[in-house]
Amino acid sequence: MKDGLWKYYNDEGKLEREENYKGGVKEGLWKYYYDSDKLEREGNYKGGEKHGLWKYYNDDGELEREENYKGGEKDG
Repeated sequence: MKDGLWKYYNDEGKLEREENYKGGVKEGLWKYYYDSDKLEREGNYKGGEKHGLWKYYNDDGELEREENYKGGEKDG
């Protein structure tokens, strides 16, 4: 059962994503990265569902958009 921070790397050894779990359920901050090592998107899960502010970045590292979630659904 997954618990705590999990990191995944591609075949070249570059970090692809960071995930947090609590008792096997998605919980806490998740981050995804481009092959260039720049942040692609980040946001939180609560009880296995997207929750709160999610930020999405372009491959230059500039913020493209923000989305709010509540209970896994877009909120606003």
